[in-house]
Amino acid sequence: MPQARLANADARSSLSQNPKSKIQNRDARVQRRWAMVLLGVLTLLLTWVPVPSSAQTPSPTPSVNNTAEAPVVVDGQVLFNVKNVGNFTAAERAQSINKALEEEVLSKRAVELEVVPEGEKLNIRSRTSDRVLVTMTEADVIPGNEKLKQAAQWQRSIKTALQQSKLERTSSYYRQALLFSIGVLLGAIAIHVGLHFLGKFASRQLTRWLGDPRFTLNPQARSAKLFLQLSFLGVQVGLWIAVAFYVTDILPDARSWRYKLLKLLTSPVLTLGEVNYSALQVLQLIALTVGLWFGVSALTRLFKSSVLVRTGADSGVQDVIAVLTQYILAFLGMIVLLQSSGLDLRSLAIFASVVGVGIGFGTQNIANNLISGLILTLERPIKVGDFVKVGEQMGIVKRIGARSTVIQTLDQVSILVPNSRFLESDVINWSYGDPVSGLKIPVGVAYGSNIQQVQAA
Repeated sequence: MPQARLANADARSSLSQNPKSKIQNRDARVQRRWAMVLLGVLTLLLTWVPVPSSAQTPSPTPSVNNTAEAPVVVDGQVLFNVKNVGNFTAAERAQSINKALEEEVLSKRAVELEVVPEGEKLNIRSRTSDRVLVTMTEADVIPGNEKLKQAAQWQRSIKTALQQSKLERTSSYYRQALLFSIGVLLGAIAIHVGLHFLGKFASRQLTRWLGDPRFTLNPQARSAKLFLQLSFLGVQVGLWIAVAFYVTDILPDARSWRYKLLKLLTSPVLTLGEVNYSALQVLQLIALTVGLWFGVSALTRLFKSSVLVRTGADSGVQDVIAVLTQYILAFLGMIVLLQSSGLDLRSLAIFASVVGVGIGFGTQNIANNLISGLILTLERPIKVGDFVKVGEQMGIVKRIGARSTVIQTLDQVSILVPNSRFLESDVINWSYGDPVSGLKIPVGVAYGSNIQQVQAA
């Protein structure tokens, strides 16, 4: 009878855990999808954004007003650059020229320009509005070029840009651009859906091909499938970025906002040592760092499944070697990454010390768990498969991670326990030294029961 009651209780417990298991599986699938989206965006960012080169020349941080050159822009299209002249900086000259060209674009008059000499200067003037749009000096002349010839080139560039801007503001052009944009969006949706189904088909074929245990690449089937999915995801994200660039390119106002956004992202926002970094370069460095961590993790798993498993060493020893290899490769990769971006590591000494103190106070629990995980991996007081009790939690150790350890209870519930708890609290390991263990299970019976029958049961 007591055994029957216990069996029924276990059955009810297992049934009650089924909804939790379904919720956990659903949450795991959602997390994997978001991880794939993040990796796809990072892959595309690493592909589209140029990698910082070590040939980057250090230069002091220039202010906006002291820049040697500044671009003349019409509706997001750069025509040419002007330089500092006398008391006027290049930025001030470019701002004045851009404002005059913007007023000329909004006017209803036809575009008629002429080059008028004025002493040592050459003025590009609008005949219809009788306004000087650009004044070219000796400082603006490109070495090896003649002043009058360059003025004529500037005149043609300005005239072409003004005519195009006026044309792009007509109602007929807006209707045509709207139709083109709708067609491009519909085509992009069709291609996106096609890539989605093609990715599923290719994934099934790859699983069928690599699913054979006799195949050499069978242990890397999961990594190959993930790489294939990320490749298709990267193509889809790249498709929509290309669509966004095309749509904003055919609309003048959208093209201007795109130019301002790219200018903001490429402007210096951070100076380390004597090297300037823009917001785009900072984002690129962060993306490269995250990509480095994912790449090192994948390489470590490949090294463990292809090399360490074949050595026949204990699983705990394999985990130790894999974790140390991952940390060493990540550290060396970060050094190479920072140096290749033109960053002098000596300039980070004081900055790293100050930031390290702040991070130490803010993330001391995380650092404590990471170091505790390394100690657990090296000393191995617990191993995968051990039956342990930590505080009120009791179960089988399923995985020892860098920050936490997974324990599966007798109710088939997985619990994440921070690694520091194994070093800061009393731990009972029934499998330590000898896998044979005994457990005391209290069984209650009714008063007045026959003791001999209870013992026999």
